[in-house]
Amino acid sequence: TDIIQINSSAFLQKWKDQTGIQDATIKSIRLFLKNISDAETNKAFFAKTIVLVEGNTEKWLLSIYAGKLGIEIEKNNIEIINSKGKNNIEKLYLLFNEFKFKIYVIFDGDFSEQEGEEANKKLTALLTGHESGWPESIVDSRYAIFKENIETSLRGKISTFSTLETEARRLFGLKPGRNKEIVARHIATM
Repeated sequence: TDIIQINSSAFLQKWKDQTGIQDATIKSIRLFLKNISDAETNKAFFAKTIVLVEGNTEKWLLSIYAGKLGIEIEKNNIEIINSKGKNNIEKLYLLFNEFKFKIYVIFDGDFSEQEGEEANKKLTALLTGHESGWPESIVDSRYAIFKENIETSLRGKISTFSTLETEARRLFGLKPGRNKEIVARHIATM
């Protein structure tokens, strides 16, 4: 076991430099992290490797697909963390990186929605070293970025995606455009 203690003033400066929040204080960072953290997020502190994802859709999908590939998440001490939105990935990355965790990041570019350009710029700069508001899809040893979203990428890879999506909406009584994580989980389990 290694004990790592964060130098609060150095971490505060990294936080300000990366996020652009110049009014941040250690107290405000603690409050922010407390607000986005829960028991699931805190499991990361006991992991060997952390996979940061935007939400439940990616969290649920990854564990199912990893199992299908024979990757034992728990046995390998990998924790998939729902960041509760793209804007929080950067901040959780900064925190976990400060503790020297191995981190893998997955996020959607949301190109057709033209949503999250600023968050995309910050994340691509943090992960790739260059800024891109609408990054192309790429899978790297430290991150995966989907130009649109993970569902669009899977739709192109799974020939029965549309049929399974319709089936899930019918079986669970789901409205179009809602509950995408339940639909994605159903597709992954088939």
